[in-house]
Amino acid sequence: MSRGAKVNHSTKISVTFLLVSLAWIGMTDPLCAALFPEAFPTISLFKGWFFASAAALAIKLELSAEEWRRAKAEARLKDSAIRDSLTGLLNRRAFESHLEAAVERARRSGGRLGVAFIDLDNFKAANDMFGHAFGDAVLQAVATRLRGLLRSADVAARLGGDEFAVVVEPDNGDSVEKLVHRLHAAFREPVNIKGFFYPITLSIGIAHYPDHGDLAEQLLRSADMAMYRVKRGGRNGFAVGTVELDAVNLAAATVPTGN
Repeated sequence: MSRGAKVNHSTKISVTFLLVSLAWIGMTDPLCAALFPEAFPTISLFKGWFFASAAALAIKLELSAEEWRRAKAEARLKDSAIRDSLTGLLNRRAFESHLEAAVERARRSGGRLGVAFIDLDNFKAANDMFGHAFGDAVLQAVATRLRGLLRSADVAARLGGDEFAVVVEPDNGDSVEKLVHRLHAAFREPVNIKGFFYPITLSIGIAHYPDHGDLAEQLLRSADMAMYRVKRGGRNGFAVGTVELDAVNLAAATVPTGN
């Protein structure tokens, strides 16, 4: 909240308190003095304490409500910085930060984790044929279905375009593979886009820490390379990454025509 907004809000509270105080005194003092002239000093003291307590409570409630509104606005702002606006999943930057932290946790504990790099098959054709609004609806449906398949500790992101990724932590040997099998099973059913059932298949690459790298960047690139091998092999499947991440593999990883 800006300084100007804070000043305006405090001014509003001060002016409101002043007006209510004047109205209270102006209306109740003459009335009480006329009706109870002998008891007026006692009544006046009682009225003062009552009004002060009520005013303090009202101000407290208003300030608490303002703090809640400010915290909610700050939470929305923070969330928009880490979330993909279309799907509500983490964005690429937040995902990479999470993956780096997950790798560090696995390194300290001697544990394992898995990364799945997910790409929608033939998504460009759907966009070209039905329009970007339809493509956005497909991405949202995919994100919803993906979110429903995750364990509580797993974290998913939309990296951009039709690319998604998941960190499976911890990976107990084949946890990420089990997730991939659940994904392929779930997407045997087409997604429902406003009554139109559109089939989706996935090409998925997998990488494990520490097998395929000990840095977040290496794991993500290994999973990416594995995904491209699936693309070149006919799509709609998965492959596990390799340790070799040389420039030859990187140059060979080109998306087939039609995505």
